[in-house]
Amino acid sequence: MKHFFLLLTLTTIIASCGKDPGLSVDEYIMTNGLTTTELSDGVHIIIENAGTGFKPTSTSTVVVNYKGTLTDGSEFDSNNNISLSLNNVIRGWQVGLQEIGVGGSCTLIIPASAGYGSQSRDGIPSNSVLVFDIDLLDIIL
Repeated sequence: MKHFFLLLTLTTIIASCGKDPGLSVDEYIMTNGLTTTELSDGVHIIIENAGTGFKPTSTSTVVVNYKGTLTDGSEFDSNNNISLSLNNVIRGWQVGLQEIGVGGSCTLIIPASAGYGSQSRDGIPSNSVLVFDIDLLDIIL
């Protein structure tokens, strides 16, 4: 019986390795003492700089610098001066980037439902909350 419990414990530990989606949106905000604005789809935003001029729409093509991390701080992606069509990115970006103008910067805290959901990606476990620091450099008209 003692071996059964040991085997069960080890199996649970091994099965959970690398698959922890981390903190929930609310846990991340509370743990880090953040003040955010909640947008649609459960996306939260912290606007560091509102920018000026035009704001993108959900179908705009934008030029951005960004860094994506999980709630434990591990970076899964980053890019500078990249052009992206917002209708081809996760819902959290479509919702959040409409809040800042060109020259603006923000942090988006995106629940799994507005990110990759139950799909896992390179370096992103399924059901993960995503945190993006984004600088909106331009909107391509």
